[in-house]
Amino acid sequence: MIYQPDVVLYDAGVDVHHDDRLGYLSLSSDGLYARDRYVLDLCRHAAIPVAAADVLAAH
Repeated sequence: MIYQPDVVLYDAGVDVHHDDRLGYLSLSSDGLYARDRYVLDLCRHAAIPVAAADVLAAH
């Protein structure tokens, strides 16, 4: 990582889910889980703390 932030604020909304009437990306639950896992693993690997909201991977 070129930039080393002190913290990542991750707003992992679920409006991209295929069942959400407000979103248009149509991601599956598995897709949302993979997205969240990717972001959280990247931050963990870089030792950057994460403040997150609406993260499915945490369930």
